[in-house]
Amino acid sequence: MEHPRAEAEQWPHDRPFVSEKPKLRKIIISKGFTGLANDTKWNELIQVMRGDGWSPSFRVNCIDSEYISPWASEWWHHLPFPLMSVSWMDLSVTEEKDTKWGRTLPGQIDHSSELEELLTKIGLGFETGKDVIRIFGYAPKDRRDFSLAETPKAYPDASDNGGKPPRLS
Repeated sequence: MEHPRAEAEQWPHDRPFVSEKPKLRKIIISKGFTGLANDTKWNELIQVMRGDGWSPSFRVNCIDSEYISPWASEWWHHLPFPLMSVSWMDLSVTEEKDTKWGRTLPGQIDHSSELEELLTKIGLGFETGKDVIRIFGYAPKDRRDFSLAETPKAYPDASDNGGKPPRLS
């Protein structure tokens, strides 16, 4: 008896590699995009996220589709390679508090200031929303499905905060 997979399609690694980059370059040119991120900046971000400690959940939208990915927290295999395809990436800024004896403790930890500092250091363009930070891969910036934090009507005395306006939450 013949094996049931004998007529199955060849494994992807048996096919020659075809780069997506020429297709993506055509889309970038046809839509008039200007790059705000590059492989070096994306790689720096990924290296930090793959390190020890907390890593945010993320979702992405690519330039060749209207599709917005579901939220993922796995930074090794769930990224959209090549990263030149990323129109934007949202990072969740909150972390549920650690569990104790299998129960989640109430409350969340806000990591927005650390993420903002990291993204500024790397040189990635971003905006902070209500509960996410959006990293932009291209301009014009796509703010679809993105909720900006409300701007306060007046800042309190900035001298109480080292001369800086308070962070928006």
